[in-house]
Amino acid sequence: MLFLRQSGFQEKEFFYELYPETVEFNVCNVGNVEPLDKVHVDTSQGAVDYVAIEAGRLTITYKPSSSGVDDSLANPAVESAPQ
Repeated sequence: MLFLRQSGFQEKEFFYELYPETVEFNVCNVGNVEPLDKVHVDTSQGAVDYVAIEAGRLTITYKPSSSGVDDSLANPAVESAPQ
């Protein structure tokens, strides 16, 4: 399962986290298992084009963006390599 995590109040940072099929979060949004992988969303590289999942690893591909802000962060295109 792919989750988007936001940290920070004024200067927000975003991370995609890949979890096994079953994960539960407590009231502090801490999962009961560690993520298999996580990757920082670097808005200075542009807007998120898609997130690739290959062998349990996440990779972000960016597309040009004038502002670096991407409204599709919460719903990215996801490509998964065949297992």
